[in-house]
Amino acid sequence: MPPNMKRVHVFALVAFSVVVITSFVWWRVLVTRRNELDDLYAFASGGDLTSVRRLAEYRSPGATERLVRLAQERNVSPDSRIAAIKTLEGKPFFDRDTLRPLLWIGQPFDVRHAAAEVLERTGCDERCISATLNALHAIWKGEPTLEVQLTAQLPSATLHAQEHLAILHKEAENDYLSLLNIDVCLTRRVLQTDYSSEPAFIDEIRKKLRPC
Repeated sequence: MPPNMKRVHVFALVAFSVVVITSFVWWRVLVTRRNELDDLYAFASGGDLTSVRRLAEYRSPGATERLVRLAQERNVSPDSRIAAIKTLEGKPFFDRDTLRPLLWIGQPFDVRHAAAEVLERTGCDERCISATLNALHAIWKGEPTLEVQLTAQLPSATLHAQEHLAILHKEAENDYLSLLNIDVCLTRRVLQTDYSSEPAFIDEIRKKLRPC
């Protein structure tokens, strides 16, 4: 074999080896990172807020996806859910739509409140407004919020418990109205379109909106 050909073969073999080794090392890095994120998610699920903060330090779609799961999963510690919601606001891969389901009255009050605060700062689009009106409409019809359901399960609801529920009810309504007042004109359009058959509800909400 000519010397030049040998050099070509050697170069090709070296290049192939470098590609294989680099690919393997990169694969190991990805696996290690994925396992680390999974471990942090597991610890955070149990209420370890340090793990939530460490997840928030990663600027990757995988970290954001796990923070979203923490925020949405009902079996996750409430403190971790709230911490995850608050950290999502500054994530580069954050989709605000992931917080819309957290506005529903079946979610814990503190979770609803945290989601509403983030959406108030980052913006509430038409789908967000629809979700907010849906929650308010449920309350208007008399559907119990999660805190009301939990209080009803107690042997006897004390006066203090009833007063606390009244405070939470008012705070929840304020959260929802703050979102609706971000874009009053859009809110009025969605309200008229989605609840055209319920003029009493439309009038009730309109009274609490700023002028368009």
